[in-house]
Amino acid sequence: MSCTKEEGEALLTGTDPVCFEVVDGWSKPAAAVPQAAALGSDGRVRERPSGAIREEDAGAERPMFLETIVTDGIPGRPQAATRSVQIEDEADFYDSFGVSAYAYSGDWNEQCKPNLMYNVRVSRNAVSNRWVPDGRRYFWPKNKEWVRFFAYAPYSLPSGSRLLSTANDGGIPKIRYRVPANVTDQIDLLIATPDAVRSEDYDVLVYPGKGMPLTFRHALTAIQFRVKSVAEQNSGRRIRRVQLADIPTTGDCTMQLDAEGGLIWEIPRGTSATRNTYTFDLDIPLVSGQQITEGDQTLMMFPHTIQADLYIHVWLDGENLDQTAPHSFGIQGQTWPIGKTVTYAFSM
Repeated sequence: MSCTKEEGEALLTGTDPVCFEVVDGWSKPAAAVPQAAALGSDGRVRERPSGAIREEDAGAERPMFLETIVTDGIPGRPQAATRSVQIEDEADFYDSFGVSAYAYSGDWNEQCKPNLMYNVRVSRNAVSNRWVPDGRRYFWPKNKEWVRFFAYAPYSLPSGSRLLSTANDGGIPKIRYRVPANVTDQIDLLIATPDAVRSEDYDVLVYPGKGMPLTFRHALTAIQFRVKSVAEQNSGRRIRRVQLADIPTTGDCTMQLDAEGGLIWEIPRGTSATRNTYTFDLDIPLVSGQQITEGDQTLMMFPHTIQADLYIHVWLDGENLDQTAPHSFGIQGQTWPIGKTVTYAFSM
């Protein structure tokens, strides 16, 4: 029986309520590697790089260089309920997430709708230590063979972000995400898209309260900056500003893994309303190995291959912040892989 034929059919309540288990599917940081000329969609290096990016000012007597380093995972801090904190382990996980559930028999198709649960807020129950829907109980259906879940975290999304699909829309849901202009308001968006499960495997009295496992994965890319090395002529100088210009800030994510285990993001080039420039005003000494941004100054951006002419701009002490950046690096053609940290390291 297809979803189309079942449309409008009431769900028969089973005996066991739906609850969840949060499974750690986000990556841990690993060894850093330079970004390659050819980068696989999983973020692994396929070829060694031919060299660092030289600053745009071709006439510079001693030009600066930029190296791109990609590491697995996204570095975290145990304060996820508050920010844009990057999720590193289960202890960091958000206090709630949103979930939709589709109950059907036969084969999945684009007519299947979220008839069991639609964008329901789920929180951890302090007594049972289980993740349960807020406000009411939902039961595994007796008259449907399969149930398919789609979840995102945190439940409270930044302004302009929302679940695009409505309760009447069939097929894989989509979520719209808008990157906040304030870096400290940006979140580590997580998505869970498990395979369909048989309702009868969970609606059983012999295993009361069996939790549906939801494996959450990073949906974005973390961007950081650091100093790799310092030339003698710049010893003792300081970084005053780093700027990442004209970055897309609105995208739609289809909540289904592709063949390579990633998520599909649609990121329109759009207008100035869907792009932003992120500026870090700093006073950091130029020291080899010095981290420039980290923690709540980590940018959380869309994973994609940069098609437009995007630039990283840098000002050092003694350079006029009100004038065009004296040091600019073009990063068009680079890939920001999903669930990874991209660190831009300056040799100055």
